[in-house]
Amino acid sequence: MSERPLIVVLHWGDLSQTAACVASLLAQTAAADLLLIDNGGEPDVTSALRGMAPAARVLRSDTNLGVAGGRNLGLEAALAEKRRWVFLFDNDAVAAPDLLERLLAAGEGHPNAALLGPKILDIDQPQRLVRAGGGSWRRNYLSSLGELSRKLGRFLPAELALLLDNARGEGQPDDGRFDDAPQAGFLTGGAQLIRVEALRQVGLLDPEFSPYGGEDIEFCARLEQAGWQLRYVPEARCFHPGPGSYRNPYRRAFYNTRNMLLLARKRLGATEFYGRYLPDLLLVTLPLKLAHAGLAGSSEQLRGITDALAWTVRDAAARGIRIRTPRD
Repeated sequence: MSERPLIVVLHWGDLSQTAACVASLLAQTAAADLLLIDNGGEPDVTSALRGMAPAARVLRSDTNLGVAGGRNLGLEAALAEKRRWVFLFDNDAVAAPDLLERLLAAGEGHPNAALLGPKILDIDQPQRLVRAGGGSWRRNYLSSLGELSRKLGRFLPAELALLLDNARGEGQPDDGRFDDAPQAGFLTGGAQLIRVEALRQVGLLDPEFSPYGGEDIEFCARLEQAGWQLRYVPEARCFHPGPGSYRNPYRRAFYNTRNMLLLARKRLGATEFYGRYLPDLLLVTLPLKLAHAGLAGSSEQLRGITDALAWTVRDAAARGIRIRTPRD
């Protein structure tokens, strides 16, 4: 088994962002191997990626496999090479020099932890948090409590807003309130250190969440179900564009809505789906989403949400509400 972690960076979009990301990874205090993946972009940028890190391996997919499919190329390499650890990192993020060293130390100190994630700070406002771990993925993504905390949190008393904050610090100042190191309910896929033993047990990322969104949460849910821990490591830091940095309102609304519905269909049992999730979705969460898009005057967001609902109805009619995965 190789003790050297494999760092996997999936390139898509801006080469200058990937170059900054790679430079920060090459400066890590922990020894690791780097794998760069060109996810079917046009034009072929494999030569540019090799120029950023001559010692790194570079893979190219001829087609865009989405986030899950592209990252799975790296996860498969980690499995084949019998690595102990594999680290997934967004190509628009920048790592503090000791990021990987601190995550690895936490992983060695918590042998039941399958997944470890850092404190993520806004790359444009480094004193502001993007994410500091995560609470319950059910409450954050599949409950109106998550929607309320995102849409109404700034109007609520600070104590209540924090109580509802299952996203752990999103948009909050980095003032020490999120420097504890709790066991997490979920960790965002932008920076995940994965124990390969656990990956071998639960399987790869689910490519049905293509092109992006939800594959990381569904992976966390499978690890949770298999009895593994997820750990937030506040002393490990990286920097990432803040919430809402994705600029296409239609695609953002469509995939966020469609893939959260897909997450519910895959990971909730029938009783929870029909008894709690569906009434909450129809009576609270969707009205909140639609009202927010309407008040913002965003016809693209409205169309994205309604198109995602229509897709879900068609897909559920064809495949059913509950789609069991092979490892359920």
